[in-house]
Amino acid sequence: MALIGLLVADTVDEPFKTRFGGYADMIRRMFARAGVLHHEFKSYEVYRHHYPEHMDECDAYVISGSRRSSYDNESWIERLLDYIRDLHRNRKKTVGICFGHQCIATALGGRVEKSSRGWGVGVHEYNILSREIFPKLASSSMFLQCSHQDQVVELPNVGEPVLESEFCPHAGMKVGDHFLSIQPHPEFCRDFAEYLLRSREDELGKRFSPAMNSLSTKTHANEVSQSLSDFIDAR
Repeated sequence: MALIGLLVADTVDEPFKTRFGGYADMIRRMFARAGVLHHEFKSYEVYRHHYPEHMDECDAYVISGSRRSSYDNESWIERLLDYIRDLHRNRKKTVGICFGHQCIATALGGRVEKSSRGWGVGVHEYNILSREIFPKLASSSMFLQCSHQDQVVELPNVGEPVLESEFCPHAGMKVGDHFLSIQPHPEFCRDFAEYLLRSREDELGKRFSPAMNSLSTKTHANEVSQSLSDFIDAR
């Protein structure tokens, strides 16, 4: 049974937290919904400089989403980027989701920017570029929730693309056999996605209605969660 360290990069505001929990809760439920029940979890609030005493305290790590940007000049983000570099040097199994994906790219020499196209929200379709990483999916594409303005616009030299979409060309990458990161959110349930969209209706403008309509699309969150677990477990 692997112990997975959840590197939590943000808090969830009320009333979201009361109804859906925090990012760590959502990641735990993501694996449970997919039938992945053999992991244990320990949370570290890295946005508050809370880290493991030593890297091998956990068998693997998952970096959560965040409202912040990987290029923000904040001390906790700089520390997280340094920690990612340490994880990379030690070839520690690590999965990044959304902000986590962007931080891994930034830490290893890639580039992240706020997209000139604005928000990516709702359920998007992603082309699978690596069947090896996502063997649970029978088709060549997947549907997942997303919610982001920033994008990875240039992969680091060590990164291999694994996902792309029309809106987000660098939506996933792997680094060696130890890092895997994706832009979309398999941890978001439909209710949370709807709640989040409604809270941003004025900000989203004309994107709001199409995003809301997209929530009726069945996602591949469970298959992706299983694939993330398989990646963590592989030795």
